[in-house]
Amino acid sequence: MTLNIMRSLPNFSKIKKRDSSIAEYDRKKLYKAIQKASKAVGKRKKELYTELTNKVIEELNKNYNKKDVPGVEDFQDAIEKVLIEEGHAKIARTFILYRASKTKLREEKVSLVGSKEKNKLSINAIRLIKARYLKKDASGDLIETPNEMFRRVAKNIAAADKNYKGTDHKKTEEAFYKMMFNLDFLPNSPTLMNAGTKIQQLVSCYVLPVEDSLDSIFKTLNLAMNIQKTGAGTGFSFSNLRQKTSKISKNGCSSSGPIPFIKVFNEATGALKKGGTERGANMGILNVDHPDILKFISLKESEMSMSNFNISVAVTNEFMEAVQKHEDWNLKDTKTGEIVSTLDSRFIWDSLISSAWTNGEPGIVFLDRINKDNKSRQEDIIATSPCAEVPMLSNESCIIGSINVGNFVIEAEDKKVDWKLLKKTVHNAVHFLDNALDQNNYPSKDIKEKSLSYRKIGLGVMGFADMLAKLRLPYDSEKGVEVGQKLAKFLRKEADNASHELAKQRGTYPQWSLSKNASKKEM
Repeated sequence: MTLNIMRSLPNFSKIKKRDSSIAEYDRKKLYKAIQKASKAVGKRKKELYTELTNKVIEELNKNYNKKDVPGVEDFQDAIEKVLIEEGHAKIARTFILYRASKTKLREEKVSLVGSKEKNKLSINAIRLIKARYLKKDASGDLIETPNEMFRRVAKNIAAADKNYKGTDHKKTEEAFYKMMFNLDFLPNSPTLMNAGTKIQQLVSCYVLPVEDSLDSIFKTLNLAMNIQKTGAGTGFSFSNLRQKTSKISKNGCSSSGPIPFIKVFNEATGALKKGGTERGANMGILNVDHPDILKFISLKESEMSMSNFNISVAVTNEFMEAVQKHEDWNLKDTKTGEIVSTLDSRFIWDSLISSAWTNGEPGIVFLDRINKDNKSRQEDIIATSPCAEVPMLSNESCIIGSINVGNFVIEAEDKKVDWKLLKKTVHNAVHFLDNALDQNNYPSKDIKEKSLSYRKIGLGVMGFADMLAKLRLPYDSEKGVEVGQKLAKFLRKEADNASHELAKQRGTYPQWSLSKNASKKEM
């Protein structure tokens, strides 16, 4: 058969979408639908795709003139008819099954949220959003759709632009809405849940101080519970708490050490449903020179114990050097700094590794390495967020968001990364997260002061495996590693550039002049 590769012209110029809106006819979409069904059965000739596309247009031209507007279903009916008449039974079957599955999916989406709105969410994502993020009335009935959720969040976060001269908050709102609707960027869960509501707690993680007194311990616990009920997680260092059997001067009794108090925090979290949707998350950290370090390492021996905590041992360069040299390691009184006992550093290390191998925990926090990148000259970082992705100062919070890098591969034969669009999204994401700092309802005066003094944000990635798959690169290949390195450098550079641009417009963060950044000629 000789294929007709000349392009057929349609009588019509518009198409009616399923929501009854009218859009411009796009030949590329028709071609792509045929291409996808053909590739699924091993047919990979461009000439075939073009010929079948022409046949479908000719079929539609029989029934529609310039004044008519065919609908999406009319196009799909024509595709099925042409495929069958042209003898492409396998392609037709694939297309029919695909069409049926999409119809079923649309119907299920409507049944879940009661709306025919178009979105890019999977059915599982909609189930999750319905359960956790969409607003409900007093009776528990839904009062918003996924797109309305994105609009609520975009409008609320963009409103922070009103605090700064030379900004257009309406334009910002559209940019924020578009990148969430397209799933190019999503903020952390509390922002999706709480932005534009009475709660207005937008941050996913806090680090809270735990000092060596009952008042401090239970004041921190109370604050942590109030934070967790809004959907956020908390990180703590329990290293200030005196060791077990240490004398308490006020009553002459012996201290129970940090372990029982960590368990109290764990049980309290278990009793409180996080944001009414899922259990809260915590990070518990203990320094490697704390006298109770071995008890801490074995804290999660039982599979179900401490289910509301991740735990990590804070190690130092000095400890790692002792392990390498097979030297003894001193455990020190948390108050006086005096040596309480001495253990083989290798024994501590082997205990840690054995527990991590058996139970998956504890993790390791390299304090010296973390503080090398700590911008504050005033205090050290001693703890992290629950999942350890963000090291923070005491009473500091961090708003987090992720860019879906799998969305930035140009769908063409020579697949490549759309660096231009990715750059734009990074800048919008940094803008979004910085605005969220201003919009957040902070749980305490100290946290608000510290958070706005440093204005820390966390920009991460998701969808890297999807990106490599679309680029047709094995995940463990050298080329895949090269793409990862290039991507990481690009994201860091553009995030820094976006931050600099905001600083020019809004001023630097209050602690900048006292930070390590001030010694660099960055501004």
